[in-house]
Amino acid sequence: MRVLDLGCGFGESLGYHAARGCDVYGVEADENIRRVVEKFGYKVHVGLFDDRVYEPEFFDYVTMDQVIEHVTDPLLTLRGVARILKSGGKAILSTPNANGWGAKIFGRRWINWHAPYHLQFFSRDSMRIAAEQAGFEVTQVKTITNSEWLFYQWIHLVTYPKLGEPSWFWSPKKMVQLSRRSWR
Repeated sequence: MRVLDLGCGFGESLGYHAARGCDVYGVEADENIRRVVEKFGYKVHVGLFDDRVYEPEFFDYVTMDQVIEHVTDPLLTLRGVARILKSGGKAILSTPNANGWGAKIFGRRWINWHAPYHLQFFSRDSMRIAAEQAGFEVTQVKTITNSEWLFYQWIHLVTYPKLGEPSWFWSPKKMVQLSRRSWR
């Protein structure tokens, strides 16, 4: 099984799939992935996703966990994914649901209105439309909220800045200090 993880972060998913015996590949814009590649020997394209790096119909699975909302052209990206997937292959995506309960309950303080990092906002319907326009047949749509994101949402509510001020929550120095113990 050959798997590509777009936006592979620090390679956790690559390690998971490699341990399952998969042939793993990744794409990551953050240069820090090079240290992981050196240590574990993963095949990672450092930079933005470019489907021309790969042969057509090369992968059995392509995963994008919390990535599609960061790309400038989601349709171009999804069409590229469709090109490199084998016939019968699967793309598995996750993205915040801009019409979901979190956005409705927390309104303008919803953690996923994360500008300027989130460039796109999808609902279940708009994600389905984008996938179909890119040539995919949508076989399953689920709404799942990881408990870690609920934890972050509560912190975000408590630390929400005044208009025009940077968010304490997203400050790299503060995030290093943040732990579950400090909130118990």
